[in-house]
Amino acid sequence: MNHNNQKKQKKEKSLAYRQAGYAVACYDLKISVPAVSILENKSSDYQKIFTENGKRIELDGTMEKSRSTMEKIVVAIFCGLESERRYSNSTKLSLDKSVIKKIGQYIAPYTQTGRELTAYQHLLNIRAQDFIRDPLVWQKIKDLAGEIFKSNELSAQQVRALIRQSFTRSFEKWKKRQHNKNK
Repeated sequence: MNHNNQKKQKKEKSLAYRQAGYAVACYDLKISVPAVSILENKSSDYQKIFTENGKRIELDGTMEKSRSTMEKIVVAIFCGLESERRYSNSTKLSLDKSVIKKIGQYIAPYTQTGRELTAYQHLLNIRAQDFIRDPLVWQKIKDLAGEIFKSNELSAQQVRALIRQSFTRSFEKWKKRQHNKNK
């Protein structure tokens, strides 16, 4: 395998982890689970994510309900980025300035100062980090990323089914370990 092909595969795998992290967080946080793709022309870009979810925040009516929805969406976005970072074994998020700006625009209506905005953003990123540290969540992300990488693209329905299957397998393994401990 040549160097360019290896580099392309690594990039696709990294993208698969980002999309898996985002999808698993959406599933667990009970917000719309996206279709996913690592194909260059079909990749679910952040503009689409922001557009779809921005409408959802606006439709929620009350300030508290809108805040709750905004937090879920931002945490899900950070979960995707944190999953990619964890897979790459990197210390930094691979953030596009436009993504940070858009996240800031989501959070800004709920803050009064720039410092508060930055702190809120860090808080939501910490929630994402804690979320993907959960071994069952990380297993779901790894399983889904593997399927995304293998298939190149999955529908939202396929994504939900794969996440449920991964959880069921992980839970069965956990039950078996508990049973063996109690013997």
